[in-house]
Amino acid sequence: MLVNKDGHPAGSKSYIWFYRTGQMYATRQIILYEYQKTRTASHPREFLRDFKGICVTDGYQVYHTIENEREDLKIAGC
Repeated sequence: MLVNKDGHPAGSKSYIWFYRTGQMYATRQIILYEYQKTRTASHPREFLRDFKGICVTDGYQVYHTIENEREDLKIAGC
């Protein structure tokens, strides 16, 4: 992805966070791509702040960090 006006120098890394609805919304799936400059836990922490339940992830450690901070969120991933 080419991003021209995010303040990062040319050639620096940026990240896309990917979120998708689950089986509850089988007929109307939502897929969200969120551009961020970093991979810190603050991004999914903010996005999932009102979510309660089970979140299936790719096993990236920041999700488990967030899970340890909350009792209403469970992470299913490696």
